[in-house]
Amino acid sequence: MEDRYVSDQEVLDATQAALSRFFSAKPSGLAFVETAGGVHSPTISGSLQSDAYRHLRLPVVLIGDSKLGGISTTLSAYESLVSRGYSVPLVMLFSRSHGNEEIIRRNVDLRECAVSTVAPPPPAPSTGPPSSQAVMDYTNMLVYYESIDKEMMNAVQSLVGFHEDRVQRLESMASRAEGSLWWPFTQHTRVSATTVIDAAYGDNWDVYRPSPKKVDALRAQGDVPATPASPETADGGELTAVFDGSASWWTQALGHGNPQLAAAAAKAAGRYGHVLFPECVHEPALALAERLLETVGRGWATRVFYSDNGSTAVEVALKMALKRAEDDRLVKHSKMLDVVGVCGGYHGDTIGAMNASNPNVYNDKVNWYSGRGCWFEPPQVIFKNGKYSISLPPEMKFAADNSRPYPMNSKQDVFKASRIDEDPLASVYREHIEVVLTARCRSGAAFGAAVIEPVLLGAGGMVWVDPLFQRVLMQTLRSPRFIMLNGNPVRVIFDEVFVGLHRIGPVSTQSLLHERPDIACYAKEVFQGFLSQEKTEALLHGHSYTAHPVGCQVALETLRTLEGMERLKDDFFSLWSSELVDRLSHHKKVERVVALGSVLAMELVSAEKGYGVIGDAMAIATKLREHGVFLRPMGNALYLVGSLNANQAEAEGVLNRIVQELDLLK
Repeated sequence: MEDRYVSDQEVLDATQAALSRFFSAKPSGLAFVETAGGVHSPTISGSLQSDAYRHLRLPVVLIGDSKLGGISTTLSAYESLVSRGYSVPLVMLFSRSHGNEEIIRRNVDLRECAVSTVAPPPPAPSTGPPSSQAVMDYTNMLVYYESIDKEMMNAVQSLVGFHEDRVQRLESMASRAEGSLWWPFTQHTRVSATTVIDAAYGDNWDVYRPSPKKVDALRAQGDVPATPASPETADGGELTAVFDGSASWWTQALGHGNPQLAAAAAKAAGRYGHVLFPECVHEPALALAERLLETVGRGWATRVFYSDNGSTAVEVALKMALKRAEDDRLVKHSKMLDVVGVCGGYHGDTIGAMNASNPNVYNDKVNWYSGRGCWFEPPQVIFKNGKYSISLPPEMKFAADNSRPYPMNSKQDVFKASRIDEDPLASVYREHIEVVLTARCRSGAAFGAAVIEPVLLGAGGMVWVDPLFQRVLMQTLRSPRFIMLNGNPVRVIFDEVFVGLHRIGPVSTQSLLHERPDIACYAKEVFQGFLSQEKTEALLHGHSYTAHPVGCQVALETLRTLEGMERLKDDFFSLWSSELVDRLSHHKKVERVVALGSVLAMELVSAEKGYGVIGDAMAIATKLREHGVFLRPMGNALYLVGSLNANQAEAEGVLNRIVQELDLLK
């Protein structure tokens, strides 16, 4: 590999191949991978070794520096490795009179790291003929190796002990989790195997799979085992890379274990920990707020309010919108204000957010649920057999020939701003919306907020809503005629917790809907607010960890990184191969396909619909887990979400695997 450029991937592949050959020959042996230079020395590609080898996450034996100044060098290297997710079970130094090892021992985690010393080697002979020097050096080193044999064996035993403890923990985690955890959105009786995640990096998890023999033993004891390893590793478990098919519930913008984000978190944790936020400010919160106002809030937002998650962000937005609607009533009355939305919208699991959604599987078993609103069945964008079309819901019966799909030429045409004037569907939508809302208002209802998941309903089944419909809905709600009928303006809330910040293309879906919100929710941020001199009129909503400096700093670093990514400059970018997406759309088992940004979803052909369906989608997901792809289907819909910087070739490989499994369905 000399005299040419060698990529990090080539080095990793060669290292893994060499380790595989070694353990095939010596299953119980110890293999050491020695790197050149220090922790942050560059590879041939220019990346840092600490980053290049992170995919392997091998336990690290850190050779410390026992000379003057070595304490700082050693601890800096140790902290860099730990912050990148490495385990450092052993730090070794030569014993000298400086006592470096004692200071180092006090500043590492001795629960996971041992510090060991050995005598330094004897100096090379410098007198006598060269041949005599060589013989003397050889003899001296033999004596030296024999003298440190005990210390080295202790070090090796320490490493072996670390490994055995690690394997024992991994093998026990599945049954321990089953006995102590409740998982969200999980029917525990249907869990056949628990996925044990040892670490994560990029778009992959490192998943531990115990040996089949161990699985059989656990089952005999009545425990729920982890996913078993392949038969060829029957005598021992294995760590295997598994593609995180949902970006861990849509949270990973830049992949797992990102070193820049880890450094940002450490920076804020070391500087602040957490500090009180009301009447106070710190740099991460202020810088993030200003950056958000310059990006997703450009041209309309003036303030940022921090909450702690998407659901409570929606709660805060509702409080803001409904309070403003009450204050803006044209005629004072005591009616409870309702919301307007789209069927299938999901805004979180707190009670207020649930009440802003139509009755559905997520709130059906919640006794406190009392949906307060008017929800429209949305027209859907369908991509099937390589063609785009709009499918209207049955209740739009006054539409001319609504039984047929309305063709669209391309994805870009679906989002064209001129559709509002050129597309006859605009008048169909407007008439339907006006009829429904007028009837509700005349029956005594009044509305204060519209809560919209723009373009793509995530938890509602990855439904691609015709953006023209949502645009017409907003324009109707904001029209003077409806404001007079309703008795007050309606504030529009964009719930962009899933679709915002480039997840489906643009930084905000405003550019796809050609309308601006009054309030928007971006995971932990809510824009816009109101001011009053009375404390009781303040926004009485907050959390102990509001504007947590660590979260703000990581979010700020994420935004900075996203702004510099070339692929995100195209609002219509897709992580997924257009050829494979087209192939999926022609598959006889696929009813529709959605490919927007880093999201790919497909609804499988099924007589049953909805979240509770257990059929081909679950069967495929189960099979894919055996082949290194972790999916959680929603009813009969399969979906993939990659990080925004995901490797295109890896994403294509995952998609190919799904196509193969679809082909195997009967």
